[in-house]
Amino acid sequence: MFDVPVRVAYGTDPERVIKLLVAVAESYPGVLLDRPPMALLPMGFGESALNFELRFWVCLADSWFQLQSDVTVAFAKGPCARLASKSPFLNEIASVAR
Repeated sequence: MFDVPVRVAYGTDPERVIKLLVAVAESYPGVLLDRPPMALLPMGFGESALNFELRFWVCLADSWFQLQSDVTVAFAKGPCARLASKSPFLNEIASVAR
């Protein structure tokens, strides 16, 4: 299982974020669907953001790092961009680092 941390500004609907994160992961080739991706709010409330974590399994262990990056970029370009337009914390929307 691989994790992608995602910080989203306060005021963003957490249920919407969870649905968007899971949808991006499920649509990406190489992510296992028989072990469905999960988006959680495990770390709760940060200083200026809600701290989510997207978890998913991959088909090939040797490609996990590239796939983790690809899923992160796909979220940042699609759903994240839509969320950013409604957020006063543009720099906090998807601070994704591993």
